[in-house]
Amino acid sequence: MGRKDKAVSPESISPETIGTWMRHERQQKGINLTDMAGQVRYSKSYLSAVENNTSRPSKRLLEEYERILELSEGILTTHVGEESIPQSRRRTTPLVPKALHDVKIDMNEAPHVTLFYGRKEQLSTLKRWVVTDHCRLVSILGFGGVGKTVLASELVNQIKQEFEFVYWISLKDAPTLETVLEKFLSFLDDHYPTAHSQKADELIQHLLFHLQDHRCLLILDNFESLLQSKALTGRYSDENQGYALLLQRIAETSHQSCLLITSREKPGEFPRLEGKTRPTRSMDLAGVAQKEGRALLQGEELFGSDQIWTKLIDLYAGNPLTLKLVAGIIREMFGGDIARFLEKGEFVFSGGIKELLDQQFHRLSSQEQDIMFWLAIERESVSPIELEEECVNLNSKEIMTALNSSHYRSLVEATRTVDGMRYY
Repeated sequence: MGRKDKAVSPESISPETIGTWMRHERQQKGINLTDMAGQVRYSKSYLSAVENNTSRPSKRLLEEYERILELSEGILTTHVGEESIPQSRRRTTPLVPKALHDVKIDMNEAPHVTLFYGRKEQLSTLKRWVVTDHCRLVSILGFGGVGKTVLASELVNQIKQEFEFVYWISLKDAPTLETVLEKFLSFLDDHYPTAHSQKADELIQHLLFHLQDHRCLLILDNFESLLQSKALTGRYSDENQGYALLLQRIAETSHQSCLLITSREKPGEFPRLEGKTRPTRSMDLAGVAQKEGRALLQGEELFGSDQIWTKLIDLYAGNPLTLKLVAGIIREMFGGDIARFLEKGEFVFSGGIKELLDQQFHRLSSQEQDIMFWLAIERESVSPIELEEECVNLNSKEIMTALNSSHYRSLVEATRTVDGMRYY
């Protein structure tokens, strides 16, 4: 026999005791907790925590209890504040906290950014996607060191007051999906019961209810850590397959929040989910422009003509990390003289720059590695037909698949000519 609560009058309900009244009314209808969880689409453990007054119920849950138990409309929902009401049911404009202290923020795993140069156009676009267009899923993609994480951090800093909750998680160590979801849920609900085990799909559903009830900005940095190396891009390692479901559910479920990811590679779900007018969008981040590149290296004690500066920044495609790494080499080994450094080709890929390139190269499939070798030899754009003549061990389909995969890794750029597509 289940626990039976004494009758409680509606007048005595308070936010602190509402769970007791919910349990009493459920038991009066003869509905056990397992069946109730199935009907309201919340986990059993969450309902147990709510009914024991150790977790705060969402507005949606209270509305479901009123409907299923045939209670008077509003008898439960009047005991929670407007902040728990899903946006789609209460207003046509997004919830905007009035002051910074209204926003609960955890950026402990984000980098500390002291200087930020350029990227005005990219920031403007991202702000429009997240704040104005209410995109649910946004990715910032690009080669290692190009500044994805720094841009995401600056974006969050500029738009955080548009949200109730802001939480940043680094995936560098490839945590399990369940671990990440538990972190999200514990952050969003101070009373979330963590001492239990739930399946990933239940945790995702629980998270989605929070994303519907509140305006949340969640960030997953270094998403490429979840993807396979030595394989075509976008494929998850076996233990991380569940992340595909997370992205799909967040993209396809109606809610008022946003999940922002940074990655060196585009996850496999994005091509079919994204679009210019859809709530899933991607930004391919290139290097910084000449002006920003020189500003980035200000204080590095480098010197050279404008032409020499242009050649240096172009050589490294405006990649902020590689420019900072090479600046140290120029300063220490060439006294800051950029022209002398550029004369010594053997130094172009020294030290940390080689390590960065090796990391990216070793993630490629064997077909992509073959193509990278030939593109490096050619040193100019080539057509798929020309590549097929050089890569005799690959057929045309394999070449196009590998080129597409390398493009999603931000390693290959494509340009359209009168003769067709060319790649470099």
